[in-house]
Amino acid sequence: MYSRLCENGGNPGNYRHSGPSPDQTFNELQTHSTMTNTLSITRSTRSVDNSPIKSKSLPVRMALVLCAAFAITACSSDDDNSTTSDTGVETTTRASGMRVSVQSADGVTVHTLTAPEAAFANSTHLIETENSLVAFDTQFLLPNAQDMRDYATEIGKPIDRLFITHEHPDHFLGSEVFNDLPIFALQEVSDAIAANGDAEVAEKQADFGTDMIASTFVVPQVVGEGNIEIDSVTFSLEKVLDAEAENQLVVRLPNHGVILAGDIVYSGVHLIMAGTADSWITALQNLAATGDQYPIVLPGHGVPAGPAVYDTNIQWLTTFNQLLGTVDNADDFRQGLIDAFPNLGMAAAIDFVTPILFPAAPEVVTQAVNFFDSPAVTSGMPQTVAVSGPATIGDEVEFPGFAFGVYDVDATASQVTMTLATDPNALQVANYDNDTKDFYYYAFDIPVATARISGATEGFAANVQILPAGATATAGGTLVPGLATSFSFENGGILVTIGNGTNLTSVGQGGSLTIDLTF
Repeated sequence: MYSRLCENGGNPGNYRHSGPSPDQTFNELQTHSTMTNTLSITRSTRSVDNSPIKSKSLPVRMALVLCAAFAITACSSDDDNSTTSDTGVETTTRASGMRVSVQSADGVTVHTLTAPEAAFANSTHLIETENSLVAFDTQFLLPNAQDMRDYATEIGKPIDRLFITHEHPDHFLGSEVFNDLPIFALQEVSDAIAANGDAEVAEKQADFGTDMIASTFVVPQVVGEGNIEIDSVTFSLEKVLDAEAENQLVVRLPNHGVILAGDIVYSGVHLIMAGTADSWITALQNLAATGDQYPIVLPGHGVPAGPAVYDTNIQWLTTFNQLLGTVDNADDFRQGLIDAFPNLGMAAAIDFVTPILFPAAPEVVTQAVNFFDSPAVTSGMPQTVAVSGPATIGDEVEFPGFAFGVYDVDATASQVTMTLATDPNALQVANYDNDTKDFYYYAFDIPVATARISGATEGFAANVQILPAGATATAGGTLVPGLATSFSFENGGILVTIGNGTNLTSVGQGGSLTIDLTF
């Protein structure tokens, strides 16, 4: 997916002219991610409770638009396209594609580098004092992190230190580029990076390649709350809990009217919902209470803003909660936010959580039971069969019943395939008859609408029937001591019966039976 985007989307004009829009690129990559990755963002219901939608990092496997962004950023050449707003903010676009905003703040200069919307408009910041620079966050893409370092070099002042605002990978995985510098974070953030950083690197490199994701990262030194003096400038550090991240470092420059709000604030773009709406709103309200003292608001995503950005974020989160209580599908939810905030960019960010808020039909068997029904049976064995997909009770489903034959079972949202996995000559029974049947029960998260056998190896005689909610299965014969003798199907399921003349010897090793399902 990503290499294909690089090959097809790497011409210089693709981002702003002839190529896909940021939302289109984002949507294609997000669809790919939700199909192939297991997000750590979890929410099981569409309620308006206070349960959080977890971190963007996977195991946030966050579907950041890496190769697409690289194709966009590596080919742009707008360094000379400079504008200055009425508020004195000078804006340029670098050859990397990152947008640079520069503004003065009572004796310091604030530099913000914002990635394209296709890369989630991730923003990092440099505070330029008289003799040095203080950096905040590192970008996610390795090329963008390097360009941030190059930009700092162009300013001509050394970076005194760098702060990581929180543990999401789009804020710390670029730290390899700054590994010669002192890097600091809150204790909880440093601990989380130490615990999860290796997994994030391996996961993201597997998805996006080593050219896009750095091979190493820095575990930050620990810094606490309080004031720090750097080159005669006061930086006031505070910890904010349970907003977009569990722990967020907010930094104020009290003598210069600047606040670095991290991912508590998104500016000009839709929010990536990775926290708890109610407590996030509280954090924003607390920041807004000091808005008059800090007119320059530096966000974690999007361009620098003023205090009015707090109200926009609060309104977005409030609308998010309201829509959860009034709509029952992802399309209406998405459109409701777009209609409410037509001026915000990166609408595809909404799609980041809609698969969690409005889950599709379950993709896995939650339990499977095999009972061999014959009064003559005096012994048997428990089975463990591999199940493809993220099985809710593990990567394998252990049958609490037993059978003479052993089958590999693959189960997805629409199909169950059973494959004979043992030498039929080793089986205790070679031929089924009307008194000897193998029953396979499968329970699903929601009721099955239809079930039919679509294919079977010659020699299999079988049928399938749908079980109603509340159905139970009971084993016949004499079971191995300690094995379950019955199983209840809360949401119903299916019963597959093999027998009535099936000749296992004629089926041969590797024989299979396929059942198609709808929900």
